[in-house]
Amino acid sequence: MFYDLLGTMNSVECLDEYKQFALYTMTTEPKQTLYPSLSSVKRFHENLFSNEFLEDPLFKIDHTKMFVTLPGQGYHIHKDGANKFVALNVIVDCNVNDWVRWYNKDTISEYKNIETEWNDTVKNYSLNIDIENWEDVPFAVEARHRPGDIYLVNVDEYHSYKNNGDTIRIVLQSKFAQNPTMDDVRNKILNNRLLNVN
Repeated sequence: MFYDLLGTMNSVECLDEYKQFALYTMTTEPKQTLYPSLSSVKRFHENLFSNEFLEDPLFKIDHTKMFVTLPGQGYHIHKDGANKFVALNVIVDCNVNDWVRWYNKDTISEYKNIETEWNDTVKNYSLNIDIENWEDVPFAVEARHRPGDIYLVNVDEYHSYKNNGDTIRIVLQSKFAQNPTMDDVRNKILNNRLLNVN
């Protein structure tokens, strides 16, 4: 499974502070990756997850950041660092035609030799696949979202994303310290339910 849409937040007002933080930062010091305060992230997670979920050591969240993508920009085909299998993404803001795409390994192999071994140098960074015209590569799955959407993403599969609109795309992403599988996280969430999500 490449990704799993878990639902949409009942209200996106709680995401407004992240949007304002991103907009302010992009005017003063443009960056693709931003780190919100630990206190705001903790508060957000407490409003999203049950106590049982947050208190389970397997699902301890140790890494939360924001990806900010300007209009017309994106990120080419890649896998995330090898020390993580799954991430939980929350769409803070986006355009209707923005997309995320996932690719089959066999397809990517036709364009590039991808037998790159993970090692201590690259395991904490993205494994980027240098393919010209990466937006034209055939994809297995494409997803388009709306603000407030929450989904699990298999970051151990090749994927890319693109902002095709007029405003910035903002994604809040969290990863888990004990590196559970996507099925582990999905089943735990199904058993405990997300709060304030339909």
